[in-house]
Amino acid sequence: MRWRLQNLPSFLLLELALFWCAPAAAKEVIHIGSGEWPPYISEDAPHFGPTSQIVTEAFALVDIDVEYHFHPWNRSFVLCLQGNLDATIAWEKTAEREPNFVFSEMPIITERTVFFYSKNNAQSLDEIWSPSKEPKLRIGGILGYNYGDKLDEAERKGLFAVRRSDSEMTSFRQLIKGHIDLFPSDLVVGLEILRKHFDAPERHQIRYLPEPLRIAKLYLIFSKKTPRHDWLKAQFDKGMQQLHDSGRLSNLQIDPNLSPARISAH
Repeated sequence: MRWRLQNLPSFLLLELALFWCAPAAAKEVIHIGSGEWPPYISEDAPHFGPTSQIVTEAFALVDIDVEYHFHPWNRSFVLCLQGNLDATIAWEKTAEREPNFVFSEMPIITERTVFFYSKNNAQSLDEIWSPSKEPKLRIGGILGYNYGDKLDEAERKGLFAVRRSDSEMTSFRQLIKGHIDLFPSDLVVGLEILRKHFDAPERHQIRYLPEPLRIAKLYLIFSKKTPRHDWLKAQFDKGMQQLHDSGRLSNLQIDPNLSPARISAH
């Protein structure tokens, strides 16, 4: 005997109707502050850049959606610090930040900072760090950027004359024009800026020293002001481990040795 809906008791029909009409449970959403740092991270890039894609895919593996909020970097940091955002992407672990944030177990980027210079004004590492170097080298820098303890200490001792600007593009222009002698930048970021914003004759003038000024691991950091921070960190760590174990993580990460930019290391 075949059952039809009209053969069911009315209370069962009501329960079935409620079941079919009930909305699916809403997925968890994390709100992440970000900024522009191409090619790693960009609002205009597919998936907001490969580093953002790593974070998105790690959370997707644990059934969490990601919403990115793009601001100037300092603004994203402050919004996260205040608890207005759950997390912010690509920050170094420091003692000053640890009271206010928890850090992902795995880094999402390994930043490799090198010195760029003009081929018409070549510098060796021995010359750069020589305390007797005269005249003092003019080092470019970006306002608000941290280039590590070694460069900070040299600046405090007066080894360099540091000239800070508002962008990498400005500093590379100064380098090409001979207004500065060296410009430290993440290798991948520097090569991308030269590729996108400078023509071939300009790029041909630029070289970089392959020995890194610093190597820094950058993390996804979670605000302790938000009640879910420990849970979100644990879920992200779980997703990152799955990405790592599957080999997907290494496929998404940028290898600076494979950069297509035609800039020489000397």
